[in-house]
Amino acid sequence: MQDLFDFQIFAVTEHDEGHENVKGQASAEVLIIAQVGDNNSIDNLAFLEKVLEAVQLSPMEKKTALLLLQASDQISIAGLSRVKSCHTILLFGIDPSAIGIRAELPYYRFTRVSDLQLLRAHSLDVIRAERAQNNNQKAGALWQALKVYFLNP
Repeated sequence: MQDLFDFQIFAVTEHDEGHENVKGQASAEVLIIAQVGDNNSIDNLAFLEKVLEAVQLSPMEKKTALLLLQASDQISIAGLSRVKSCHTILLFGIDPSAIGIRAELPYYRFTRVSDLQLLRAHSLDVIRAERAQNNNQKAGALWQALKVYFLNP
């Protein structure tokens, strides 16, 4: 007998690695996972803080939890989200497969996966570089997604 769904749309792994590197209190139940970039990460974090402040997630260290990853890192989002009790995950420059999600996530749209809401965005380096060239396409898409989700629930 063949099942109607004979393939898996996504898989969430159950490992708990990586949680010791998460910084912040996450009082708003938001976890940010960002790729460590080639450019100045202090500038990236300052930019991120300004973006989060506009959607009332400031101070960042109290309202969110932050995990910085190298491009080659692999973690389990299932274990991480449980450790910090986060239901909203913002991904900056992170491929969904690197966090155990086996599904294609669109950029700049919140997507429900199990009991999590995930937003995939380009890396902070890419967004900032585009803005420096007076092109706000990615920053504008990020702002629209965050505004709709956090300010107009």
